[in-house]
Amino acid sequence: MFGNPNGLALNMVAVLPLSVLTAIQAKTTLGRLGAAFLGMMMISAVMVSYSRGGFVGLAVMLLILGVQLARRKPAMAAVGVLLLLFAVPFAPSSYWERVASITDDSLDATGSREARRILLTEAWHTFLTFPFHGVGAGQFANYNPPERLEIWRETHNVVLQVAAELGLPGLAVFLFLLYRSIAASLTTRRLVKRARGLSARPSWQVHAPPPAAVIGRDEAALLDAHAAAMLSAIVGWLVCAMFASVAYSWTFYYLLALVAAPVTILRQRLAAGGRAGGPSLRVPERV
Repeated sequence: MFGNPNGLALNMVAVLPLSVLTAIQAKTTLGRLGAAFLGMMMISAVMVSYSRGGFVGLAVMLLILGVQLARRKPAMAAVGVLLLLFAVPFAPSSYWERVASITDDSLDATGSREARRILLTEAWHTFLTFPFHGVGAGQFANYNPPERLEIWRETHNVVLQVAAELGLPGLAVFLFLLYRSIAASLTTRRLVKRARGLSARPSWQVHAPPPAAVIGRDEAALLDAHAAAMLSAIVGWLVCAMFASVAYSWTFYYLLALVAAPVTILRQRLAAGGRAGGPSLRVPERV
């Protein structure tokens, strides 16, 4: 389905936080256990892919998710750490040798580490040659001047892929989307706080009653946990994407839609609350 093991690992890292979110928010024990089981299967899929980029992305994503989870549900975070510690010894030694090749050239029997280093250099030179328009979307593999050493191959780095193929305009748009996706997650958490009537009031309103909530406690908890999961998913995807050519695949844009939706929902709720005499908030029109 994903074409290669690296693509499989990247997508598992990107959707794993949604499984954790489901495990946290599920109303039944069966639902929580089912989501937890699927999450463990996703981690197993990353391991059996032997993707080094997938390993790095998984580690960073779990770290960010764990820090955020520890602030909300420390007991569940502790259980997650114990499960990971229990699962690590079951990973085959060949997997850890593959991971060790990230820093040790002698363990890279395939030579892919050196090939990727060459590809990064060639992608950078391609960008410098065509800085304003690139060589065309999806055309880096077909751009094979005489000096290229790794012909008919992709950049294996999403940022350099966009830069080499779309030039500065495409790179600017892509980096803007990355920035907005992370900003939307942080904005969701701030708007949830405001919608629940928990935002700080100015000093001259210290004795004023707190504003009424425009969303319920359960919905606020869901949106806050969703924001944490999406931030982890996007950062995990980005780390994996630094070792893959996935600028045009669906995963990032799917995550972008998921992280943007709560901002619109909360903006509408806050505007409706203001019209009804409750709290109102001016928020940017852009997500």
